[in-house]
Order: sequence, then structure tokens, then C-alpha cells
Amino acid sequence: MTGLDKMVNQILDEAKNSANAKIEEANSQAEALKAEALEEIKSLVAEISRQSDADIANYKERVKSAADLKRRTAILAAKQEMISQVIDKAYAKFCAKDGDAYFKTLKEMLKKFAQPLEGEIYFSSEDLKRLPAGFADEAAKIAKSKGGKLTVAKEAKNIEKGFVLAYGGIEENCSFVMFFLFTLMGIGLYVGFSLLHPEYWSTLWVLTLSGIIIGSLTKSLLMGRMSQFVYPILVVCIFCSVGGIYQIYHPLWVIFLSIPLYYLLAHYIDQIQRKQ
Repeated sequence: MTGLDKMVNQILDEAKNSANAKIEEANSQAEALKAEALEEIKSLVAEISRQSDADIANYKERVKSAADLKRRTAILAAKQEMISQVIDKAYAKFCAKDGDAYFKTLKEMLKKFAQPLEGEIYFSSEDLKRLPAGFADEAAKIAKSKGGKLTVAKEAKNIEKGFVLAYGGIEENCSFVMFFLFTLMGIGLYVGFSLLHPEYWSTLWVLTLSGIIIGSLTKSLLMGRMSQFVYPILVVCIFCSVGGIYQIYHPLWVIFLSIPLYYLLAHYIDQIQRKQ
């Protein structure tokens, strides 16, 4: 072998060794990339699995919440239906009273709603025709005991049962249907808020009194007699609802001390308005 052949062989060996080294390095890098890709795939699969488990759990929770809401809605609807039936029966019983019992009820209502003012009392055309003898005198006596004056109007009002009191152009509808409508209003508010906040349904029962409060406030504002407002009922509603939701019955009980203060102020305002 000549010197030239040795040089060629040496160059070929070095090239071969260099090529083998590069191949080994490439294989090593390929294995590393493969291992890295495998780890990324495993991590991605694990993340997808965790996300799927979370989605499944959320879906189950939504299904459960929807089922609970549907159950509570059904219960509240059943309660509302039962209460409405009771109110309907009570209204029918009121309307079905005979003459003596019916007008006795009207007199009891008049004792509650009569104001210390001069006014008129209106009846339906049916009640005007069957008005008992002496009822007008009894109504006048009731009004006088309240510090007012009341006469029976000759014209009729378009009401079914009950009466309408008119003082200075301001009318107060004391018909049976208005009383029951305010009661149903309170029940409707209770059911509505209980559906929005089912966790407080056992506390929000005080909303059933809201119809009475709204009716009393409307009457007090129209008549200018703030002392007639059922402020104690409002205080009870605030105490039971706010105290129950936030568990602050103490020191919330101090709001009961505002009742005598309210009536002192209300009577003072009423006296000023009467002088005017």
C-alpha cells in the first residue's frame, strides 16, 4: 500500500467515524425529542382527564341543583296552590254570608277603617237595596266614636261586596276583593323571592304580610294619617327576615324600641296636618 492509499484510507476512516458520531448524536437527540414529546402527551392526557372529571362533576352538580330547584319549585307551587284554595274558600264563605251576618261583618270592618273625618260610605247597588233599617244610624255612631262623621251615599259603587269610604275626595276601597288581593300579593312575593333565594324560603315567610303593609301604607299616605300605618308589622318583618338571613337577632331587636317613637312622631305630624 502506497502512501497515497494510506492517506485516502485515513480520510475515509475519519469521515466514517465523523458520520457515525453525527448519526449517534442525531439518534440521541431523536430519542430525547421522542421522550419529551411522550411526556407532553402524557401531561396533556392527564390534563384532559382532569378537565373531563371536573366537567362531569360540574354537570352532575348542575343536574342535582336543577333537580333540587325543580323539587323546591314544585313544593312552593303546591303551597301556593293550597293557600290560594284556602283564600278562595274564605272569600266564597265571606260572599255567601246571609244578610244579618254579612252586615255584621261590615260593621266590624267599619270600626276598623273609619277615620276621624267627615265622609261618606258607598255600597254596591245590591247592598243599597237590602241595607237593613238603622244601619245608617249605626254607621254614624261608629264614625262618631272615632271622632268623625259618616253618611250613607245614595249612589252605588261598582263593587261586589264590602264598601268604599270617601273622605274629602279620597276613596278607600274596603271591598272584600281588595282585602284578598292584598293577601294574594303577599303570597306571590313570598313564592317569587323563595324561588330566587331558595336557601331563605323558611325566613321569607314574612313577605306574606307585605300586602297588608303596602295596603296600610297606601291608605296612610292618601288619608294623611301616618298614625294609621301598621308600623309594628313592618318591624316584625324586618326583624324576622334580616335577623334570620344574617343571624343578627341581637342587636337587631333594638328596632322594636322605634315603635313608640314612630307613633309619637306620627301623631305629631297628623296633628299638624289636621290644623292645616
